[in-house]
Amino acid sequence: MVETHAKLGLRVYIYTPFFMGIGFLNYLFVDRPRYLDNENHEGFLVPQPQHLLSSPLSSSGTTNVEWDEEAVEVPEDFLCPGSSAGVEGIGNGRSYCVKGHPKGLSTYRSDQYPNGRNGNALYSVNSRAGYFIVDDLTTCGRPKIVSKNSGAGTFVTEHVMELQTFPAFLQFMMGRRFVFGDQASYTKPPPYVTASILERALNKKWSRGGRETPERDIWEKFGSVTNAGVLVNAEKGLNSIKALLWQSKNPISDNTWYKKKFDDTSDVRYPGLAFSAINEVTNVFDCMNNEVVNQAFATVANDVHGVLEQFSQEMKERVGKDFDFAGAWFDYIKKVLVPTLTTKADLFIDGHLNYLEETWQAKLDSTTDERLRDECDAILLEVDERRSNLNGHKIDLSRLKSG
Repeated sequence: MVETHAKLGLRVYIYTPFFMGIGFLNYLFVDRPRYLDNENHEGFLVPQPQHLLSSPLSSSGTTNVEWDEEAVEVPEDFLCPGSSAGVEGIGNGRSYCVKGHPKGLSTYRSDQYPNGRNGNALYSVNSRAGYFIVDDLTTCGRPKIVSKNSGAGTFVTEHVMELQTFPAFLQFMMGRRFVFGDQASYTKPPPYVTASILERALNKKWSRGGRETPERDIWEKFGSVTNAGVLVNAEKGLNSIKALLWQSKNPISDNTWYKKKFDDTSDVRYPGLAFSAINEVTNVFDCMNNEVVNQAFATVANDVHGVLEQFSQEMKERVGKDFDFAGAWFDYIKKVLVPTLTTKADLFIDGHLNYLEETWQAKLDSTTDERLRDECDAILLEVDERRSNLNGHKIDLSRLKSG
């Protein structure tokens, strides 16, 4: 009987144990905004999904599953054109267009970062970056750390805190759409707060210390050529699924799911592939909760919080008003970003488990073949087991500083 519940592992190759005007006024004075739209969240630059995983199908061997490249639809009025891959060894900064209040579009450009040469560009400046890859080990989706890179996989530089977090946060502060489930909320910021005021403030040099602008300091904290310690190497497919979840999109499109026949009952191999695809989504959270990755996530969050605390004080001195940018930042991470990631993953998995259950229960009810009935029972048992683990996707926030 074909094994239908083999689990996909996440192997982590790493060299050492450590690597690493505005709507918030409504958050302060009116109502704290709700959550991001799980289905239609206005998007930012996001990589296209490439090959996603290798999945074990039987005890006699494994078969690789390659996804076709898919175009990720991102609203053009939120994606600045012209971002390029950069020169060899360097990833270019990306331009993000943020819709403002009451109108207008502001552009924010991230920093360059080490990228390329299948992960070696980053490793050459940060030997702690590691090589995180989805593999076909049957380890129940748990990450492993081994001593060296086996050379498998295609690696890209991974911003543990995705770059689109910053433009999304800016929209959060400007009171744009925040939706969780079917409940929508739109809170208008004070009329005197505009995107242009925010853009000018972030791009104005600090008043003391001869330092860069607040925007440049914030982007550096996300990871750059001058701050490579918070970056890691990730397998291209894992990186893509994480980015799609981060943008509140389905990690695997319905078109791909049906094209690959994951719900097809003509062959008992197909549900094994479906379970492996589900593992791919779960592995994003396994990776994010890995000690070294989670530490990098917290470092970025805390360092950006520190810059925003200084920016709040700077704005108070300039305009005589209290601006709690730092508080809004942690509010966004804890109450918007992480709940959106976990809920989107749970909804995606639950929907596909339900359909797998319906189709294979119908198959079981329609056959008298004992071997096929045993296989159907095994598939349905695996569905039940996975459903019992739903709502278990978490990202550890214990390393975020208080405040």
